[in-house]
Amino acid sequence: MVIEEQKVGILTYNIHIEDVHGELLEQASEDNPRTLYLAQAVCLKALKTN
Repeated sequence: MVIEEQKVGILTYNIHIEDVHGELLEQASEDNPRTLYLAQAVCLKALKTN
């Protein structure tokens, strides 16, 4: 993922409790993605590596 300031990103993800086999806490699917406005070029390490 390349992160640039003043850009919009469309994300899909699954958030599970504890690990990938844990209870599904939140999901952003291809049918219902999340929009992320990047005001500053800062991102969680986990989003950069997966």
